[in-house]
Amino acid sequence: MHISVKQYEKNQLDREIGRFSNLDKPTALDLDRVGTVAQVQQGIEAQKLARFRRKGLRMDDDALRSERHYSSRLAPTTHPLRICSPIKTV
Repeated sequence: MHISVKQYEKNQLDREIGRFSNLDKPTALDLDRVGTVAQVQQGIEAQKLARFRRKGLRMDDDALRSERHYSSRLAPTTHPLRICSPIKTV
């Protein structure tokens, strides 16, 4: 199954993986570049999460409960889990 992601929805790692997959004869250097970009992206995501947590720590319980959420931003309709069938339990 292939899920199409628009260019503006991709982060730097997604773009680098795409570039790598289009190479005819990738080298070890090309693969190292993907690894480096992955480490940078992981740091960016960690900073975003830390910022989100700091913001939550400054909020009291009432503010956290009344905080507005944008579900379309949290779970876009193209998310792979929305496409899959639910797992049936016996």
